[in-house]
Amino acid sequence: MKTLLKITGILVLLITFGCGGNDDDATTPPEMEVASIIGDWERTSGGILGIQWEYLLIKSDNTLNLFSQDDNGFRDETTGNYTATDNQVTVEISFFGSLLLNYMITDNTLELRDSSGNVSTYNRVTNAPSSDTWIQKLTILSQGNAPWNEDADIAFNGSHILLGNGSEAENIGIINPETFMLDGEITTSQTAFAVEVEKLELPDKYIFQSSNGSTQFKAYFEDSNTEAFTSLSLGAWIYGLASIDSNQIWASSGNEQSLYLLNYMSSGIDQTVERTITLDRTPYGMDYQNGFLYICSRGNIYKCDVSSSFEVLETITVEGYRAFGIAFDGTNFWINASSNNGGPNQLIKTSLTL
Repeated sequence: MKTLLKITGILVLLITFGCGGNDDDATTPPEMEVASIIGDWERTSGGILGIQWEYLLIKSDNTLNLFSQDDNGFRDETTGNYTATDNQVTVEISFFGSLLLNYMITDNTLELRDSSGNVSTYNRVTNAPSSDTWIQKLTILSQGNAPWNEDADIAFNGSHILLGNGSEAENIGIINPETFMLDGEITTSQTAFAVEVEKLELPDKYIFQSSNGSTQFKAYFEDSNTEAFTSLSLGAWIYGLASIDSNQIWASSGNEQSLYLLNYMSSGIDQTVERTITLDRTPYGMDYQNGFLYICSRGNIYKCDVSSSFEVLETITVEGYRAFGIAFDGTNFWINASSNNGGPNQLIKTSLTL
């Protein structure tokens, strides 16, 4: 009798737990449903691959957009593909490869955990930025093949685009912005990955040129192409130069991931480094216009306020291209860019104005 009572009690317990919450139509209660990872998510803590992705836009077509922004305001966007089960998601991201993450969704909170145990959390949102609002997309007004394929900075001398021949160390091209043909060349012994024209309305202004791997750049008189002076030692691989006036110039170091403001006092005799700004990325070509520094990095263009501290005001791109050099022709900005689909480098006149 005692045995029968025990069995009966177990059966009652099983029935209570097995059937007690179902409706007459046998639908699954909302709290028992598996929440979908599809949607827009905003970061609340942690990072993935060491990057603080501020937003994840996970779409139903198995694609996703990842938006990041660092403390200085540099924004980036990465796209990828994913496959998901009930608790794992495999993400394929360009430049990063394949990544397997465990995930759990509680209410409107997404927790991601990588193989090392690092955790990042996100909240589901309905007001996430779109790709177009996160990074400003420019229109191409005209473009043509560069005379050589060098991911180098460019300059504008008032009528022509100047582009160094990089590691060839032979010449700087004087390029017609209408025909994209060479109208002339400047002979140089420098491996000019960066060329800049001094902001000075005189015929003896300087043409600044960097050199392969060097911590210094040189200044040459435009009218005679004779060397005027050599800069102080800065960070190696000077990828960008941006003249402010006849006394000051910005230089970017790829090795040091830093920007330097050099005061060369017109003659180059009394030089001082007035500011050093350390970044978390490699800066390439630059231009200084109307009080703002425009920096090429990771394929994008960043408009930066350098008046006192340092702040990125806008992130700008030309879709399908990676910008390495930038110059202003008095109305529009030009970029020296490589195509994501290969082919020769392009000199592109963009819709970006002051």
